[in-house]
Amino acid sequence: MSIAGRMTAFLVGASLLAALAPMAVAAAPPPLAVYGSLPRTEAVALSGDGNMLAMVETDGDQRLLVIETADGHPAAKVGIGDLKLAGIEWAGSDYVIAYMHSTSRLSVYARHEQEFTQGIIVNAKDGSIKPLLRQSGDYLTAIFGHHGLMKIDGHWVGYYGVVPLERSMDGVSASGFF
Repeated sequence: MSIAGRMTAFLVGASLLAALAPMAVAAAPPPLAVYGSLPRTEAVALSGDGNMLAMVETDGDQRLLVIETADGHPAAKVGIGDLKLAGIEWAGSDYVIAYMHSTSRLSVYARHEQEFTQGIIVNAKDGSIKPLLRQSGDYLTAIFGHHGLMKIDGHWVGYYGVVPLERSMDGVSASGFF
């Protein structure tokens, strides 16, 4: 028998076996309680080199930003409470940036509340925290656009959009205004 004939016979035989095979029975759906339980882990980010893992998880009634090695050894844990998490991101393998949403008015004269994104930087080695943007009279400490991270001369630099403020004419006040 030729190769084409053997291939045709094989395909006909395979088709016949597939038609005779019993139909797969659909699995029963999980119990309703499974759908109502909240996930233990909210967000996960792997460091650029793949050696570290950052995740936001719930442990009992506490929400934590947990940083650990890829093989599961803990490096740092930071409580984040009820902050509205917008995401997490690595800067190399040394720092995790956690972005949070907050809602407030731009000024006492504003009629409506605004949604802002702010961030904290967590040192992956010791768990120390510092704000992503320092308080300043020159800009609002909220992020309005994220344009990347880059390591320059051994230091991580983030490129973010901010809203500039006018400096107060009062020599005592360090705050600015819109």
